[in-house]
Amino acid sequence: MRTVKVRLREADLRREMETMREWLDSNGVELRKFDCEHHGPVRILSIEFRVDAEADAFARRFDLSFTTY
Repeated sequence: MRTVKVRLREADLRREMETMREWLDSNGVELRKFDCEHHGPVRILSIEFRVDAEADAFARRFDLSFTTY
C-alpha cells in the first residue's frame, strides 16, 4: 500500500477532485482510504492506494511524485 499526499487550495478543490475521480474511475482504481485535512485555505488529501503501481501512476499523472510515501 502507498499513500499519496495532495496539497490543494480550497478554491481548486472541487475541480481537481473531479479530475482525479475521473482518472481513478477510467483506470479502475479503488482506493483503500481517503482523508482530507483542513489547514486554512489549503486542503491536504491523503489518498491510500491498494496497489503501489496505481499510486505511482496517479502521482505521475498529477505531477505529485514528490509526495508519494
